[in-house]
Amino acid sequence: MHLPTAPRQRWRLTLYRGKAQSELFDLETDPDEMVNLWDHERFQEVKAGLIEQLAELEIDVINSVPFPTSEA
Repeated sequence: MHLPTAPRQRWRLTLYRGKAQSELFDLETDPDEMVNLWDHERFQEVKAGLIEQLAELEIDVINSVPFPTSEA
């Protein structure tokens, strides 16, 4: 699922490495971020779409960084 740009502002996705549980919040219905939807079955497609968008943004950033040169 590829989410349009606008709904991305509706969600807050946080990925943690290690012991902390990652987070997914619906800012439209939960602006105080009290209910973590990360494991909720109903929002797995939203979560996957946001993770895909994050990966695409990271790839875009990597592709725009110049290669290191021998001149510093």
